[in-house]
Amino acid sequence: MCFPLGISTTLAVKAYVLYKLNRFDESEKVADEMFDFAKESALPNLIWRVEALRGELHLKRGHKDLALKAFLRAHKAVNAISGVLKSDHSKLRFGLGKEGIIKNILKILKEKRKTSEIVKLLEESRGRSFSDMLADTEIKEVNNHPIGKKIAHINKKLKKLMLNSTLFNFERRNSEKNKNQLFKQKENYLNELKKVNPELLKYFYEKSNLSIKKIQNYLKVDQILVYEIPTFSNENMNYLIISKNKSKLINLGLSQDELKEILFSFTDAIAFNDIKEQNKVASILRSKLQIKKWSAPNSVYFLPSGFSYFIPWGILDLKFPLSILPKANWIFDTKNKDYKNEIVLLGDPEFGGFFKKLPGAKKEINSLSKLYNKKGLLGKEATLRGLKKTIKGGTKVLHLATHGKFNPSDPMKSSIILSDGEKAFHFYAKDIINSKLKARTVILSACETGMGKTLAGDDFLGLSRSFYLSGTRSLLSSLWPVSDKGTLFFMEEFHKALQENSLGDSWLKAIEKTKNQGFPPGVYGAFILGGEL
Repeated sequence: MCFPLGISTTLAVKAYVLYKLNRFDESEKVADEMFDFAKESALPNLIWRVEALRGELHLKRGHKDLALKAFLRAHKAVNAISGVLKSDHSKLRFGLGKEGIIKNILKILKEKRKTSEIVKLLEESRGRSFSDMLADTEIKEVNNHPIGKKIAHINKKLKKLMLNSTLFNFERRNSEKNKNQLFKQKENYLNELKKVNPELLKYFYEKSNLSIKKIQNYLKVDQILVYEIPTFSNENMNYLIISKNKSKLINLGLSQDELKEILFSFTDAIAFNDIKEQNKVASILRSKLQIKKWSAPNSVYFLPSGFSYFIPWGILDLKFPLSILPKANWIFDTKNKDYKNEIVLLGDPEFGGFFKKLPGAKKEINSLSKLYNKKGLLGKEATLRGLKKTIKGGTKVLHLATHGKFNPSDPMKSSIILSDGEKAFHFYAKDIINSKLKARTVILSACETGMGKTLAGDDFLGLSRSFYLSGTRSLLSSLWPVSDKGTLFFMEEFHKALQENSLGDSWLKAIEKTKNQGFPPGVYGAFILGGEL
């Protein structure tokens, strides 16, 4: 008996050290040895790492076509195990991680102006990262469907097989044969699921067939979709801008590292209540993002990368609404559903002393109750049971005014704080997915509800993503805590505008009114839109 994990780790470290020492020929020989060992030992999780290293070696030598082929093989190998190993747990602790593969492929495709291939790769990587994230999450909707349950069971068996083949090198042939059979079964079940319940495919990795042409066919005149192309943190950010009739790439001349510093400067200015500095940073950000090159659209769908998820778009004097999308194909799901309620309101739950009371949230719910002539759930009534009972039959708008908590170490444990009737109750992100609250638009008037964690492949995990999976189409959330007075004014103006305007236009009007009232950028810039406009 031998231990493949120890052998592969030794070879990987050796190849990587040689690579860092610029001894490329020797590094490539070790990489070849790693590849042969990976194939012999049936270790698909090692193959992508070998190909990633080969890609880097080719790049160092200036062989971009060979590098692209190697990175694409690595990408294919990663996709083959998607949903089996969690992305953050299965990264190599040395060398290129999964997100590095994507960034290198995109870098080469960008130089070749291969925009169609860029779109396909971006959608696949987002889908894969999300599938990986859900690898250890129990989804009721999946387990309640016979085919979905079979796929989830296969994923568990694959995970066990791959772990065993990594740790112990015995019954190699049977192990490889079993894995191939399971991968084939999984593919067949996914094809079957696509026919009978395509909605469930959002929980599993699926190859993307999205094209620029398909996006253009959906977009309205003067509407654009903007992809941020993931880059390494010290490299210039790039946007792929798709309109009804054309697409173009623009180089921002701004790196993710620089964007991070700008955003940190802005949040520091909020913390110190430095309004002059807030306005100064807003002006810098407006210039750096080159919004004037966006061709004056009427509305924008934006797919961020990295720190761009935390851009406070409301401070940029936009003349158009902008919404953050989880994936580009989100805009194609235009199914109309019936909603029994116009709005459901909940706020200021009874925390039993575990959290600070929210008198501002109570005032907010009472104000909106008068506007809509609808009683809200307050205090001891602000429970999950009460929410589900009130929302039964669905609601066009769900407004939650309570604490929101972001857990950076485990985003699925981020939560909206409700009440159990006596004390605080955490409505966790993982439970929101399974709750299936039928709410078309969710408004999270709470602290840090727009926060989340970017995973390999640029999927964004947090409360927003969980609400989308529960059936929500649009979402308004906050990037940081906002004063009671500022939140109340913004939300009142937003809901007044919503009586006669679209979600996007209502957002713009609320920003304008809040700004004109004298509130600083840290107030009207805190709220961001996601999903449908």
